[in-house]
Amino acid sequence: MAEQTGVPMLAPVLLREPLLVPQERHGPALWKRNESREVIGYYPWDGLRSSRGRMDAGVMSGLEEEFGDIGDSIMRRIIHLSDLHVGAEEIDDRFQTVIERLIREEGDRAGEYVLVITGDLVDDANHGQYADEVSQGLDELGRVGFDQILIIPGNHDYGDGSDGDARFVEPFKLRFYGRALSYPKVDVIEGVAFLGLDSMAEELHWYDHLFAEGELGELQLQRLAGALRRDDVLNADRRVVYLHHHPFDSYPFHGLKDASGLRRVLEDAAAAGSAVDALLYGHNHLGRDRNGEWGIPRCYDAGSATLEPGLKVARVLGIHQTRACTRVINLGTDPSSDTVLDLV
Repeated sequence: MAEQTGVPMLAPVLLREPLLVPQERHGPALWKRNESREVIGYYPWDGLRSSRGRMDAGVMSGLEEEFGDIGDSIMRRIIHLSDLHVGAEEIDDRFQTVIERLIREEGDRAGEYVLVITGDLVDDANHGQYADEVSQGLDELGRVGFDQILIIPGNHDYGDGSDGDARFVEPFKLRFYGRALSYPKVDVIEGVAFLGLDSMAEELHWYDHLFAEGELGELQLQRLAGALRRDDVLNADRRVVYLHHHPFDSYPFHGLKDASGLRRVLEDAAAAGSAVDALLYGHNHLGRDRNGEWGIPRCYDAGSATLEPGLKVARVLGIHQTRACTRVINLGTDPSSDTVLDLV
């Protein structure tokens, strides 16, 4: 056996000693202990993570015989950010602060996370330098090991927030995805299917230029229904849908117009065995959770990661208070175990 830090490294499937503590998470491995709690072997975390999705049933069965049900344990956790609003004068240099603190607080575990950013990366898409600043910040995260960063657009990513322009749609995709695609954007990452939606898809007409509402559109909803029936999504351990516009709490002229259509698609999928485990969004900067809505265990508004003040009229009326609720989400546990990162 190979040795590392004095502990024998165990090949999966080979050991058969009794295991009273099915799985433990300590550093970069699953650790195996005997009845006296002595460490008698481990399986390297990185090796387990990198091989997930490529294991045949026999190998996975052997690992679970060794360590118990490991499926939830090796899932990446999610860090959910939203509404960065880079370029807004009110946030000063808070975006860079968010990047620096994220690296300082979680950088040594970067490979354990999927970062999900639910729109409004910039405050005004008419200023290309704002998107450049976002790209530079994301590159910094990538260099320290945040290798899975999922992004969808918000209303400010297609204009100034109320005046959306279709000419920004393809440049957004090319910058942040490196290719053209149709939504939903589907990524299956180590047992979790992520489905990203463009809630500005049907808000780019001339008659939509007065407000900050969102609309997915019937075509995108049909594609979402189809994606939830895909084999790789059906077979995933967990499913996450993420979009910008808030499907529940909305101010006048700031809601998701077809929230009822989204609910219908998600409830139909659940009835067909493809239930969604988390619904992530932003837009309102409130940071609230609506866990349990539509039968979905986790429904999270991430607030504004940079504490961008948001709706001026609502602030004047005293009905709006921006919150930064950048949550760390562990889909393998109860929602009560999710935590909020202090990044600003």
